[in-house]
Amino acid sequence: MSRRTRRSARADRPAGARSAEVCPGRPGDRRPRAALVRRAEAGQASVETVALAPVVGLVVVGLAVALSAQRAGESAGLAAHAAGLAAMQGRDPEDAAREAVPDVPRERLRVAVDGPRIVVRVRAAGPRALVSGFDAERRAVARKDGDR
Repeated sequence: MSRRTRRSARADRPAGARSAEVCPGRPGDRRPRAALVRRAEAGQASVETVALAPVVGLVVVGLAVALSAQRAGESAGLAAHAAGLAAMQGRDPEDAAREAVPDVPRERLRVAVDGPRIVVRVRAAGPRALVSGFDAERRAVARKDGDR
């Protein structure tokens, strides 16, 4: 390319455009440096995604366990409250507790009545290895008027 051709090519380019630089260390490679950098980083997003996948999985499992624990606690509280009210009204506290939380299976809900004291235990839903420490227990004392 002669000098004259280079000058006319520069005049045709927009003001901010750059010419292709020769990449150092690669003889004869006339690609722009930016193209080489993009090519070198082409798989970086895939590597980062694969590296973060287990972390995201652990966060999702942790949230599921936390929600299961919260649900067990709420269910136990509702069942204990209903059982206490039923005992004060002379009804069966166990039936009232089961009616208060119909979405909790029978094998996960335990109601123990000892006089005026009522203990409700709800096992958290999920794999026992993950949620066994999050089982909920709520207590209620059913006193009739005048009992203290």
